[in-house]
Amino acid sequence: MDQINEEQGQSIKLWKQVWFWPLIGIVVFQMCNQISNIGWKPLVAPIREALCLNNTQVGMLIGIAGIASLIGALPAGWFAHKFGAKKALVITALFACAGMLLLSAAQNYTQALYGRLVWQFFYRMANIACLSATVLAVPAYFRGRAMGINGAFINMGAMLGAPLGTVVTVAVGWNKAFIGYAGILFIGIIFALLLYKPYQGADRTVLETPKKVDKNKPKGKSVFATPIAWMMVLLMFCFSTVGSITSLISLQLADIFGASIIVAAGIQTFGQGAGILFNPVFGWISDRLGRFQVLMLLSTLFIICYLGMMIPHYYAYLFFAGCIQFIGISASRQVYPAGVYLTQGQSVGAITGITSLGTGIAQFVLPTGLGWLRDISGTWMAGQLVVAALAVAAMLISFYLLKWCQKRDAN
Repeated sequence: MDQINEEQGQSIKLWKQVWFWPLIGIVVFQMCNQISNIGWKPLVAPIREALCLNNTQVGMLIGIAGIASLIGALPAGWFAHKFGAKKALVITALFACAGMLLLSAAQNYTQALYGRLVWQFFYRMANIACLSATVLAVPAYFRGRAMGINGAFINMGAMLGAPLGTVVTVAVGWNKAFIGYAGILFIGIIFALLLYKPYQGADRTVLETPKKVDKNKPKGKSVFATPIAWMMVLLMFCFSTVGSITSLISLQLADIFGASIIVAAGIQTFGQGAGILFNPVFGWISDRLGRFQVLMLLSTLFIICYLGMMIPHYYAYLFFAGCIQFIGISASRQVYPAGVYLTQGQSVGAITGITSLGTGIAQFVLPTGLGWLRDISGTWMAGQLVVAALAVAAMLISFYLLKWCQKRDAN
């Protein structure tokens, strides 16, 4: 059925497809959501200075996002499946705006931590709803490319958010930058409300909301009760190292090279700009080559970049840190359709929630752990070795899941 739909779809221009504008609505929301989530990273150094934080506290401030994700991942998947991705997205994004306003008013570490927790808890729930909506917005044959487009708009958001937040911070303070971020997210909510609706084609594997079924019909095994599905948690954990590294780039530049936050914002802008091009490319490779094959390719690029960042040269660090930006977003976007393929589309909301647990664990453990390693060792090298090892683990897990799927499909 996918092949038939793909052949028919090739004769219709992309912007004339019935699912084009719903897809645009959801990826514009994603862009607005990521303007703050990724764009705030160059502001870590000014926040550390303003609130007099040590590196361990900075790691906790970054890593609290992981706790929020752990708490919210599975309920978010259930919420999106039960009530529909659109309704879940709008409600949770409004609360995320409120969290950013709380953070903007913080006067000390504790207040900043509470504001960050509220923001990230509801951001994670909105993000899971957005990922589910992206998959549901298009026919199955276009899902890899849809996630690639989603990733490109994430890059675009970060590309806009980093310099925007840096300029506002230099001019009037980091607090005002978060007020602006909240306003931009509200604009994204309007786009999703006006444009998004799920694709109604015959090849959809899941529905926006559950259908009524015959109670006498035997039920299939739940995704939550499928052991192999939980391998996606470990896989996403390994691929989520990039979020920890990019959050700490402004600190590494300041500590190692004495560079300002403007340089950190420039690196992020370069990397995210490149991602606008490369995210759809990796999505196309995923659709053509295979879900886990592209993850193996991306993990190889991760290893090269992490090792490259250890070279004690300023421009080498800038180049590889920039590459990490777009490779990381590309990888995280392609893990989700790989999970759908692994579970054969049983429930997009459920597998998205399960997979997002890996992000939550990584975003708490890694920034906190890397900050702690920096404080006790006096260098960032130990943490960079850890994330390089996790990239190797990502390659091995992707290879195992590829072989498992090949064996299943052969039977």
